[in-house]
Amino acid sequence: MGLQHMLAMLVGIITPPRLMANEGCLLGRDADLCAMTPHLICSALIASGLLSILQIMRVKLIGGYYFGTGLTSVMGCSFTFLPIGQQMIQEATLAFPAGSNGTGIEWYGKFIGTCLVASLIEILLSFVPPKILKQICPPVVTGTVVFCIGAALTQTGVMYWGGGVFCASNTWSRGMMSAEQGNRFIMGPQSCMADNGGERGNPPGGEIVAGIAPPGMQGYDAYFGDPTYVGYGFITMLIFVIIAIFGSPFMRSCNIAISFLLGYAIAAGATFEDVVMNGQTYTQKLVTGMFGTLTADKSPISFLWAGTASAPGMFIGFAPEYFLPILICFFISTAESVGDITATAGASKEPTDGQAINERIQGGLLADGVNSFLAALCLTPPNTTFSQNTGVISMTNCASRAAGFACCGWLIFAGIFVPFGAFLADAPTCVLGGIVTILFCSIMVSGIRILGKVPRTSRNHVIMAVSLGLGLGVSGVPHMFKGGGNASFYGAVLEMNTGMWPLKDCCVPGTEVLYLASFPAPGPFGDYFASKDLNFGASNITSQKGMVNTNQGLHRGKYLLHPHTWVARCEIDASKKAWRSAVLLMLNTPYCIGFIVAVILNLLLPKVPEDGEHAEYSKERQPVEARQPGGVDV
Repeated sequence: MGLQHMLAMLVGIITPPRLMANEGCLLGRDADLCAMTPHLICSALIASGLLSILQIMRVKLIGGYYFGTGLTSVMGCSFTFLPIGQQMIQEATLAFPAGSNGTGIEWYGKFIGTCLVASLIEILLSFVPPKILKQICPPVVTGTVVFCIGAALTQTGVMYWGGGVFCASNTWSRGMMSAEQGNRFIMGPQSCMADNGGERGNPPGGEIVAGIAPPGMQGYDAYFGDPTYVGYGFITMLIFVIIAIFGSPFMRSCNIAISFLLGYAIAAGATFEDVVMNGQTYTQKLVTGMFGTLTADKSPISFLWAGTASAPGMFIGFAPEYFLPILICFFISTAESVGDITATAGASKEPTDGQAINERIQGGLLADGVNSFLAALCLTPPNTTFSQNTGVISMTNCASRAAGFACCGWLIFAGIFVPFGAFLADAPTCVLGGIVTILFCSIMVSGIRILGKVPRTSRNHVIMAVSLGLGLGVSGVPHMFKGGGNASFYGAVLEMNTGMWPLKDCCVPGTEVLYLASFPAPGPFGDYFASKDLNFGASNITSQKGMVNTNQGLHRGKYLLHPHTWVARCEIDASKKAWRSAVLLMLNTPYCIGFIVAVILNLLLPKVPEDGEHAEYSKERQPVEARQPGGVDV
């Protein structure tokens, strides 16, 4: 039974560290962070096992307080913090020029340190009576936020399914940068090869480097949305559906893990044509064994901090501009945990109202906060209670804490083996994307389920309409507040000069360098400069196929891209940039802006009479404020 619990939550635990470390693997931006991937996965499994023991145990404290739920409440890495963690690492990995804003490892350390400090808020909230917490975050607020979290993550999941987030976000931006620079060598969309097997490796016998496929190999080289990427993600999703229809109760409770592993195995057997570059032949595969090769000469046994604490540049830091958004995440996590604990108690045939459940909620929230603090010390993302285990309890009718402790043992056992972490890290992004799309969308469905049981009053209608409108709006249009959205390459030009708060507003006065400094002569359209300003010789222009406009006789390099009065670069005021980052992050993160607006409206809007039968809020219809049994933790 413990193994069943472990398999039910396996993919959920490994996904946050896997996707965060993956930010360092893109284009070889941070090889040291990339090399940490197997070790971060192992540490996350071990930390989840150890911290779950503390949650399952129930210790009575002085003053009538408790630590832990005393239920089979197994813990794992929370998805709520994933988008913010990725964005913090991108502060370094997407900086231009490379290395100008620290390293990915340094920003991961800042993420861990900021979470460590912010986790104290959940510890304090654990001593607030659950009744007050429910008044501040009633189901209409919690459901809205959970829905926004699912919507934001589902979009990311689809990007991984199509080949990878980086190549998806820069399909147009990379081509625009090639035109902006007149560089024919980076013309075209961004390849997704790095996310699906690794960048092209060194020739046979060459050096083994993190983020690069083994010598003589390369990942499958195609653009975002290629049928191969979409097809293998779809196969993984199809396996999930087949098991849901025909599988046994055991298989259905472990469906996510089984579908992922089967999809992984099918993708590993895929073969493609070899690629010949500079006289060298490279084998092209979706699964190149990049991390397995990288860790082959290291000790197969690992534990907490092995391979992470010793990584170059790793230290626990603090990022003040990200503190408030992460603090909001802990408020959200607190509200979700209240529902998780209540759902687990209900599945375990324990009381779900009265003093008994209030004590379990208080103890569970305290354990959540302390465990998130300890998780940061273990160099892993914040932990929270997982609702997948509630589904296992409901299916098996076994709520024994012994099964929970056995699950902890399996998690620790799996985490101590580095080859297992490397195996999970080597999974192609398209396969992982196919299964996490289901995982993430289940969060959105859980939000719908909560909102479906909220009293249908005009007050709740306003709260949902406004907060969901803003949350889903910025999820679908990320450049609404931030110029360029999440793209790099040419997106950096737009971020500097456009958006609600352009980065140029953070420039130290007098340090701005305008594009006209490099291209002083206006082009044929006034303040726009044309590519003839690049001073290419006529023979060079005509030799660059696909980059000549024969009708107007102009090379397309810098043709009508942006005004030459835009800022190209400047010296940045760090304090102004910190405020800008904090504000734009809250506005541009769907569940942050959704949570803020929903809470404010819930506190300001007057209570209204309930609408007859649709406003019934009986015990039978009253929702658990987070996911129902079988749902997915966020």
